[in-house]
Amino acid sequence: APWLGAPGLKGIRHVLHTPASPAGTCLKPDFIANIKRLGELDLAFDACMRPGELGDLAALAEAAPETRIILDHCGNPGSAFLGEGPESSKLAAWCAGLSRLGDCPNVVCKLSGLDLGPNRETVRRGVDFLFDIFGEDRLIWASNSPVCELGTPLRPWLDAVHDVVAPRGEAALTKVFALNAARVYRIAG
Repeated sequence: APWLGAPGLKGIRHVLHTPASPAGTCLKPDFIANIKRLGELDLAFDACMRPGELGDLAALAEAAPETRIILDHCGNPGSAFLGEGPESSKLAAWCAGLSRLGDCPNVVCKLSGLDLGPNRETVRRGVDFLFDIFGEDRLIWASNSPVCELGTPLRPWLDAVHDVVAPRGEAALTKVFALNAARVYRIAG
């Protein structure tokens, strides 16, 4: 493919949470082979997943351990997250999938796609939960701009995540807001 040599190409994103991508799409042999090929080319794979299919992404990550895989939008926990937080029984599949992804060293999670909902406390609990799973070396802040404007605008989202990460220290802030993305997407500093 001619785009493989394009300057600045860092990876491929596939939206797997649409009707065009039924459950199990990322487990098809051709899909797995293509993700392995991305790893061989030193390219990352960004995945947008339905929360109940995070286990599929973990299986893909296990099958392609040399490929950097980025989970977009925290795995799309949806409205149950906003209303009840990560402790919600409605989020059991999301939590289980995230835990399995946390065991895959080639997976990082983008902190994006969470609306602030009624208050920042929900986001704090969610980000703390993600820190417990991925640690400060495998989380990347992401704006989701301009889509975020449909829920929480960019500045309040940035401020909310910053306020949750800041008590963890300057090193965590620098990793989550800069260094991890630079490493994962191979961006020279």
